[in-house]
Amino acid sequence: MRNKIIIKIIAFTMSIVLSLLFLSRVYNKKEFKKFNNIPNKIKIANLGSSHGQFSFLYEGELEKEAFNFGLPAQPFYYDYKFLEKYQSRFQKNSIVVIPITIFSFYQGNNLEKYNERYSKYFSYKELYKVGFSEYFLSRYFGILTGEDRFFWSVYNKIKCFSKEESGVSSKANIKNVQLTVHMHLNHSENPETDRDYLKQILMFCKKNAFTPVLVRTPVTYAYNSFLNKDVEEKRLEDNLKIVLDSLDFKVKYLDYSKDIRFSNNLEYFYDADHLNSTGARKFTNIFLQDIGYEELEEKQNGIN
Repeated sequence: MRNKIIIKIIAFTMSIVLSLLFLSRVYNKKEFKKFNNIPNKIKIANLGSSHGQFSFLYEGELEKEAFNFGLPAQPFYYDYKFLEKYQSRFQKNSIVVIPITIFSFYQGNNLEKYNERYSKYFSYKELYKVGFSEYFLSRYFGILTGEDRFFWSVYNKIKCFSKEESGVSSKANIKNVQLTVHMHLNHSENPETDRDYLKQILMFCKKNAFTPVLVRTPVTYAYNSFLNKDVEEKRLEDNLKIVLDSLDFKVKYLDYSKDIRFSNNLEYFYDADHLNSTGARKFTNIFLQDIGYEELEEKQNGIN
């Protein structure tokens, strides 16, 4: 009788464990589904946080040679890890687009919090100072650990933000924009870690004959209205200058954050600082023209 009870307890426990493993596998696959379709011969790819993720849209034939590695709140450390992991998929002279934002240099203060998401995709050694128990639970029982702390909280804010709605003139939407900017300015200390990883990305590009391009993606005039020149210089421009001055090569930098073709046209945005598909399509086409992608593509193909 006692043995039967023990067997039933073991069987029940195993069924729970297997169910959690299955659900976690489904959960993990959903989060990283797009990474199942990385081209084998990448000619252009972007890294970045949600600003990169929602600003670049590669369609048609471009899908065969371009990829968007962006994920919400992705820090430079994991930009670098993706680039390192998939370097063999890039062709020589490939373009690596590196979006930068007002918060880019202040994520390194707490890189450990991002391990939960990336444990589902990277190995134990690739994660940032992760404990093995944390890694094991996040990777194999992710359905229990979840990512509500930062991943979905950002992702779920991507909602329609167009002229057909009340627009930024309403007090409610103004407040939402202000809260978004406040969140992006939340950290303001120790930018050294992120400067170091951005430099590593740029040096990695040079070493592997990739062409890096730094870019600030479009945001609405409402978002910009809660920033001032001093804040932008201190948080972004000054840090970027330190990184670029430390290099022995030039890096192209394009700033579309106040481009009136986008910032004043709310129909191109989901919310205050994320383009919708229409805006991303227009921006991607403009960006490719501005960097002379067709000419660079010819160079990649060996056509002079």
